[in-house]
Amino acid sequence: KKVESGRGRDVGPDSTALRYGPRPVDLDILLFDGYDVSNSDGSAADTLDENESTPCSLVMQTDVLEIPHPRMAEREFVLSPMSDLERKDHGGKITHPVLNKTMADLLHSLRRSQSNN
Repeated sequence: KKVESGRGRDVGPDSTALRYGPRPVDLDILLFDGYDVSNSDGSAADTLDENESTPCSLVMQTDVLEIPHPRMAEREFVLSPMSDLERKDHGGKITHPVLNKTMADLLHSLRRSQSNN
């Protein structure tokens, strides 16, 4: 929100901007790497160096931010390029940490549901 506001976007509780209206900038965090914060014996790790990063695994919800983005699986303009990234950069898999489906699987499901409507 701070970056969006700094770029001229009307944000905040008193905003008069339309939720889906035009805006100068819109930044969404779709996925984020998480850390396994426990040791192999189940005890908590003391430092980040003792943790292993797990790609696209962070799940969090606050008043201002939800990761993964709550509507990303409903948006072809998000899933299509992420599906392209799967094929090129990630050995074939970017998995949604809540839905436990790859971006290609989500895109396929979305397109199938759109064709049925």
